[in-house]
Amino acid sequence: MQQAQPDSIPEAASGLERRGVTMRAVAIGLGVALFIQGWGIFSSRVIRSSGVTAGFLSPALFIAILLVLFVLNPFLRRVVRSAGLSLAEILTIFAMGLMGGAPIAALYAFITIPYYLATPENQWGALLHPHLPSWVAPLDVDGAVTLLFNGLPGGQGAIPWGAWVVPMFWWVLLFCVLAFAAASLSVILRKQWVEHERLRYPVLEPIVEMASGSETGGLWPQFARGKLFWFGAGFAFVFIFWNALPWISPAFPEMPVRGRVYAFFGRDMPPMFSYIDPFTFAFSYFANLDVLFSVWFFFAVFVLEFGIFNRLGYSIGGRGDRYGSYDAASSWQGLGAFCVFVLFGLWMARRHLKDVVMKAWRSDASVDDSREMLSYRTAVVGILVGFIFTVVWLNRAGMDLQMAIPLVAMLFVLYIGVARIIAESGLLYVQGPMTAQSFSVYLLGAKAVSPSSLTTLLFSYPIHANSTSQMSHVAKVGEQVRDRGRRLFWAVGLSFLATTLVVIIGTLYLGYTRGAENFGHGFICGGVHNFPDTVSKIKEPFDVDWNRIMFFGIGAAVMVVLTFLRYRFPWWPIHPVGFAIMGTDLVRNFALTLFLAWSCKTVILRVGGNSLFRQAQPFFLGLLVGHVLGITGAFLVDMFMFPGAGHSIHPWIE
Repeated sequence: MQQAQPDSIPEAASGLERRGVTMRAVAIGLGVALFIQGWGIFSSRVIRSSGVTAGFLSPALFIAILLVLFVLNPFLRRVVRSAGLSLAEILTIFAMGLMGGAPIAALYAFITIPYYLATPENQWGALLHPHLPSWVAPLDVDGAVTLLFNGLPGGQGAIPWGAWVVPMFWWVLLFCVLAFAAASLSVILRKQWVEHERLRYPVLEPIVEMASGSETGGLWPQFARGKLFWFGAGFAFVFIFWNALPWISPAFPEMPVRGRVYAFFGRDMPPMFSYIDPFTFAFSYFANLDVLFSVWFFFAVFVLEFGIFNRLGYSIGGRGDRYGSYDAASSWQGLGAFCVFVLFGLWMARRHLKDVVMKAWRSDASVDDSREMLSYRTAVVGILVGFIFTVVWLNRAGMDLQMAIPLVAMLFVLYIGVARIIAESGLLYVQGPMTAQSFSVYLLGAKAVSPSSLTTLLFSYPIHANSTSQMSHVAKVGEQVRDRGRRLFWAVGLSFLATTLVVIIGTLYLGYTRGAENFGHGFICGGVHNFPDTVSKIKEPFDVDWNRIMFFGIGAAVMVVLTFLRYRFPWWPIHPVGFAIMGTDLVRNFALTLFLAWSCKTVILRVGGNSLFRQAQPFFLGLLVGHVLGITGAFLVDMFMFPGAGHSIHPWIE
């Protein structure tokens, strides 16, 4: 099973000789970040078309980078031959677009729904409203919340901006502190991951490959000059755009490529999604082969394990919230494995972490942190401040300390794990097996905490690891540019804050002028599923569920064995990472795609080795380009012909 892996991200000397965080790179990067968020709001809220900002690296970001490579850079070279963007500058632009902003869109649903959808029957007013501080969620005074969903009468009148100033200030402050803590964790772990363990960050490889090719001059970047590239681009474009044509003419035959959810392996077996995603398939070509194998292999193990449970009628309950794994058993089993995965990684980094502490505490001159986005002292302080501030914020909002502390601790664990899995595997869609919120409430039991804690727990769901997992890749980019990242940190921070404000203002403006009810089901459904569950916990609290703790222990024990086998025996072919995420929704959605990508890459490496791997890269780069162009084409069809009644071409997020 062991296959030779292609080289990691190339160091393009000509690009690295020039400073990356230039004024023009920051200006372009800020424009790219605002373009991505603006397109996302316009597509989902106004046109109600495709979700162009989904995933770790979104199609909108990829389109923006293509515009820089195919339009802006050739234009600059035409004006002044030496004025083209360097590789380091393009990576700076990419990092600013990659980080994006805070998850404000999800936040709106959680802090407005308890007022807008409250009825005497669901008892939200009686059970939740008394525990909602006005600085956390705006009160529905003078219809401030109701009008957001229904719109101002006749689209006229003053938008009640004042009702949102205080809650948005505190939420944005919390998101900024958490983003700073994520940056601090990424800075501390970068050297261990990049230089000691030599993780490859496969997601960056296509970007660096395309950006490096753009430095050779000419109208088209080097990677786009061959027939193989255009064949891949054409294939992916037709694959995506073909099914937009029946929107225009129902007589046009629809290509059966959307897939469906069903049990591949028989009755009572957990279902999987048959859709093949070209974007994931193409990026997986650059992923680690053993990790790809691990993901689909353990997915097969998951199907067998929980298929047997289903046949026997064995269950320990639901998964706790809609963001966990298949059910409670798979969620807690996966979380146990996930925690061992993270803790073992920290144990492997113990010498490096000791150096970090010595540098932060005693300014040890033998430890060099000049190449990092932040000094180690600042990073250590950032982690401590992030942890303490988040705990205090939640406590002041109404959460007991005994719940807030394990919640924030698990939030940090999930961030490290998700960031590491993406850095090691190159998978675009990764989630933890369970949320920190579900973990904390079932760890303590609902009887052990107050109704105020449960209500605050409900509103903390927008705080999740995935919203800042890109920061580890930003730290990697900071190591690649000549400036060594100090300026990059401030550039990315500017992008984060600017895009957050754009989403806040844009969503409020569109809500009051058009009505958030017209945003589509995703705006409300993003949070409404958790409200009845929280009310149930308040009305019928429960003790600690030891069955869940038992599965946590089982998952941890199995992961210990798998990790031991992986690092003790060089011939052991199975990477343990797939076990930690095997039951998550995203793995079940993309298991077939990942299996096909693994099969394709295996054949290529066995037949032609790294040489054939390199020769085939233009085809897969073409798949990426064709896919995002197909999404853009479908969006344009919706914008001009079906505004406000668009179509989603991503069946896995419908």
